[in-house]
Amino acid sequence: MRKLPEIQAVTFSHQVHGSGSSVAYLQYRRGTSVNHRGDGEKAFLQYRTLSSNIIELEHTVVPETFQGKGIGKLLAEAALEYAIDKKLTVKITCRFVQKYMEKNPKPEFKNVLAC
Repeated sequence: MRKLPEIQAVTFSHQVHGSGSSVAYLQYRRGTSVNHRGDGEKAFLQYRTLSSNIIELEHTVVPETFQGKGIGKLLAEAALEYAIDKKLTVKITCRFVQKYMEKNPKPEFKNVLAC
């Protein structure tokens, strides 16, 4: 198995889908979304815009080939940092991000959470 490239939370890009949800991709230094061996598997965080200043983090997907490498954590951090940067409030319904917040109670992240 090839080693994953070094991951850096360089960009937090998104694509809007017909369901009203968006998918966020963490990108690494080569400027492509996180994938492995060109096989099309991607780690992503799905979110939805609830209003002009509120997003809902719905679901995080990390393919088995990425698990245990900190990719989900990087996606969660990138989403929360994006919310801080854009002055958004975040509603978290994704179980992975909820657990991440319990284990990493950073004040700057807690400040963007919806009550």
